[in-house]
Amino acid sequence: MFKIRLIAFFILILGLFAGWGFWNRVDIKQSVLAWQNKRSLPTALNQEQLSQSSTSLVKSLFKNTAEKIPADSLPEEINIAVPFTSQAPYAVWDHLHDDACEEASLIMLDAFYKNKKSLSKEEAELAIQNLVKWEKDNYGYFEDTTSGQGVEMLEQFFKMSGTKVVYDITIDDIKRALAQGKPVVVPAAGKLLKNPYFRGVGPLYHMLVIKGYTKDGRFITNDPGTRRGADFTYQVDALYNAIHDWREDGDILKGRKAMIVIE
Repeated sequence: MFKIRLIAFFILILGLFAGWGFWNRVDIKQSVLAWQNKRSLPTALNQEQLSQSSTSLVKSLFKNTAEKIPADSLPEEINIAVPFTSQAPYAVWDHLHDDACEEASLIMLDAFYKNKKSLSKEEAELAIQNLVKWEKDNYGYFEDTTSGQGVEMLEQFFKMSGTKVVYDITIDDIKRALAQGKPVVVPAAGKLLKNPYFRGVGPLYHMLVIKGYTKDGRFITNDPGTRRGADFTYQVDALYNAIHDWREDGDILKGRKAMIVIE
C-alpha cells in the first residue's frame, strides 16, 4: 500500500511539473493574462463616438486651447479606438523592424485621424517600408528619430496639419490631451518600461501610442514593440517615468519628457 501511495505521489508531482512547463511554454499563460488585462478596460471610442460622449464636456471647459483643464474635471477614464500594428507586422524582427517603433506609432496615429477601423499586415508593412525610405532620403537614416522629427514626418510624409511636440509634460498634460479625444505618441527609454512581451530587456529607445487611461491608475497604449501591444496597459507612474526623447549622445535618461499631439 505504501509503495502504491509513493508511486501515486511521484506521478502527481510529475504531472504538476509537466503542467507548469506547458503553462509557461506555450501562449496560454500570456493569452489569459492579456484577456484579464483587457476585460477591465473602458469601451474604446472612435472619433464620432468621442464627439458625442461625455468627454465632450471636457472640451467645453476650453474657451481657448491654451487653457488647462483642472485635473479634478477630467473624466475618470477614457479609451480611444486607435488601430493597432506591431512594428514587425509579419513578425520578421530584422534590423529594419527592430527600429521601426517610431514609424509604427506614427502610422497608427495617422490611421486614427483617417478614421480607419483597422490596419492590415499588408497595409502596415507597406507604410513602414515607405516611411523608412522617406527617412533615408531626407535624414540619411531611419533609426532613433526624435519627437521633433516625428512631427516633420507627420507633416511632410503623412500631410497632416496641426502637429506639435509638447515638452516637459506632466501626467495631467497627457490625460488632458486624451480627454479631448487626442491620442498621443511618446518616446521612451525602452528598458524602463519592463514590458514582459519585449524580447530580452527591451530596446534602449522606444516609441508608442497612449490612447487612454483607467480609473485604477493605468495608461492604455498601443505598443508596437510586441504583437500583443494592442490595448497594453502600463501603470501611469511607470510609463511616465520612462518617457524620454532621443538625444544625439544616446544618453536616453537625460532626454526631455515629450509627446506628439495633433491640435
